[in-house]
Amino acid sequence: MMKPIHGIEVDQRIWPLIFHPDGSGVWGGTHSHGIDGEKREEIYFLSPFPHLRERVLFAPARTFNIDSHGNLLLACDSSGNSQLYDIKSKEVLWQIEGLRAGKLSPDGKLFVGFQRGKATICDVFQRIQSKEISFFGYTAVSGIWHPLNDILSIHFVGDSTSNLRFYTKGSGWQANEMWNIDGLTREASNITFSPCGNFLVFTDELLHLFSFSPVTHIASFNGEGERILDVEKKKYKKVEPFSLYNKYWSPIVFSYDSKTMFCGSPKGHILSFDFKSNNFIDKIHAHLGAILSMTLSIDGRFVVSSGEDRSINIWQTDY
Repeated sequence: MMKPIHGIEVDQRIWPLIFHPDGSGVWGGTHSHGIDGEKREEIYFLSPFPHLRERVLFAPARTFNIDSHGNLLLACDSSGNSQLYDIKSKEVLWQIEGLRAGKLSPDGKLFVGFQRGKATICDVFQRIQSKEISFFGYTAVSGIWHPLNDILSIHFVGDSTSNLRFYTKGSGWQANEMWNIDGLTREASNITFSPCGNFLVFTDELLHLFSFSPVTHIASFNGEGERILDVEKKKYKKVEPFSLYNKYWSPIVFSYDSKTMFCGSPKGHILSFDFKSNNFIDKIHAHLGAILSMTLSIDGRFVVSSGEDRSINIWQTDY
């Protein structure tokens, strides 16, 4: 079960949310418009946890992420430039032009940046763009690192379908064709590995759960947590597709023991998934409107969520 602990109202939509590894506060990206109508996108650090009364501006950016140690922050702005910051000093360590989005590896040694038709793997310590991965006729839109840092999944989008490609460091970042997932819809998003690296989840119109290495489809669920496809039992439940769910699933977060997964629905619910039973076991109404982002504390005791209702809520978990 999840219990409400604290909630604050904010004057902006906030996403993503990222718990700082030391538990002292939460990073949040704000998205709003000024009096002149100009779009404003900034990164703030909210502290102390759990009250989050203080909000300190860190840098302007459209999106961002941090490494698992809390030392580095990669910020990407709307003009297509990326800046790598030292969090403690706020010093810009590296500025890269032409990469409109990026993702740091968990250990902070690499990051992958994206632009039309290709993804670029960058070496943080040597400050070099070490590898380009091109895919003709597609655009690389997002990526996610495996927890072991040696596997990278990249989401490529074409005119009508999209694909997940898995690249391995040991092969010089060549694609492992056995792991590829092809024929997804354009709206596939929220690609997430479990901390143990054994599960892969992503959403389109449904939420899809895979085991990893080898990549095997386990089940698919709609936005109410109903099992639509059970691969093991070869049962398919025909329902009307939820055409808006692919746009409003919030980022998926796992508990650090990989036993529980938390998913935000377009109707403002947080759904809790138990990997022992392979089913959703709890659903709470967390926000008025869609949930925009969620993050989990390192000790797994707290979930922080933000929503379209411009609020941030803190929940205590009992899993």
